[in-house]
Amino acid sequence: MTQWCSRSVYSVEGISPDGQYLALVSYGLQGYVILLNINAGQIIGVYPASYVNHLRFSADGRKIFVMAKNGLIQLDRTRSLDPQAIIRHPQYGNVACIPEP
Repeated sequence: MTQWCSRSVYSVEGISPDGQYLALVSYGLQGYVILLNINAGQIIGVYPASYVNHLRFSADGRKIFVMAKNGLIQLDRTRSLDPQAIIRHPQYGNVACIPEP
């Protein structure tokens, strides 16, 4: 499974209706929603979101609705920040660096 070099703590906040995607959230002022493809074990999306209170996928799984500090945010699964460069770690394999919150 994909690993990342950020030392932040993430919690699972949602799963897509088709069961293919997990949404992880890091908390804090500069937090992120991380979208993982379960079958491929890959990070496919990184979205900035401050103080996430609630997260839900749309019925088709393409949109992610996030209730955050500044109100309701609609995220698109096809548009996200790119994870920083994939690094080859000798012990852990490929490590994706997520921006530090």
